[in-house]
Amino acid sequence: MQSPQGREPVSLNQPLHLRAFPALPGWPNHSSPHLYSLLNQIMTFSSPFHITHHPLLPPIPIITMPDPSLTGVKALTFDIFGTVVNWRPHIISTLRALAPPTFKEVDWPLFALKWRLSHGKFCGSYLPSPSNPFKTTDSHHRDSLRALLTEFSLPPDTFSPSQIELLVQTWHELTPWPDSAAGIARLKKRFKTAMLSDGNKSCLEDLNRNGHLGYDEICSSEDFKAYKPHPSVYLGACQKLGLEPKEVAMAAAHLGDLAAAHKLGFKTVYVERPDEERWGLDEERYEKAKEWVDLWVGLDDGKGGLEEVANRLVGEEE
Repeated sequence: MQSPQGREPVSLNQPLHLRAFPALPGWPNHSSPHLYSLLNQIMTFSSPFHITHHPLLPPIPIITMPDPSLTGVKALTFDIFGTVVNWRPHIISTLRALAPPTFKEVDWPLFALKWRLSHGKFCGSYLPSPSNPFKTTDSHHRDSLRALLTEFSLPPDTFSPSQIELLVQTWHELTPWPDSAAGIARLKKRFKTAMLSDGNKSCLEDLNRNGHLGYDEICSSEDFKAYKPHPSVYLGACQKLGLEPKEVAMAAAHLGDLAAAHKLGFKTVYVERPDEERWGLDEERYEKAKEWVDLWVGLDDGKGGLEEVANRLVGEEE
């Protein structure tokens, strides 16, 4: 349907978009952000509402109002491996490149996956205590790599000591997902941002610097001598940020991570990534998660990833 001026009307569904409108006597100037705020508070129509551009006024950028689901949140904490950085390509390619020619046919993608999962199993089972000394992620990656060689029936000297160190260092050099750096930069306009990861501090510092991620804070499991999902890691991050759990939202591609944070009072942001979720899509707990996750960004939602999180929480860039 055409407007009286012969222009297509702008449909205001969700999120709400406002365009220029004619100035009215006694009203604030048409560019007033206070007027936009007022209109966004009173326009809660369930049916389409149309505002058309006045032909005598210059264009004004579209304003997209942020999602209110994280009201009261002052900081976002981010899981890193799988959520912010894509670990698979670099790990798999390095394993293949360093393997002797006689072992080129080994299923290195499966080897890499088991290497990654072994770390998750270790973190999930670790209970901090004086009798159980803390082991950094680098140390575990080194030990679990040697154990996997045996599991795959490969000789213990498949990789030389220097190659093993190079493979451990590879976890420090992972590439962010294409949307990560840009999404974080936009989210920083509204929130304090922090890494909250089981990676050791030097690893996270390298990823933050090399990936141009720009985090305000780095919260490592090494700081708290514990691993997620132990409560001391999440609560330690809150203490470091000077905030209460209800003022922090955890962003992750793993519902197990979010469930642990949710139990402690965190808000939660689920960022779906390819092949990262460990809960089965047909499991009851996966379906129930949709009831308590505060913001759910699927693979096919908008721009996807952290760019779409920024669209929802900061507003779309037009």
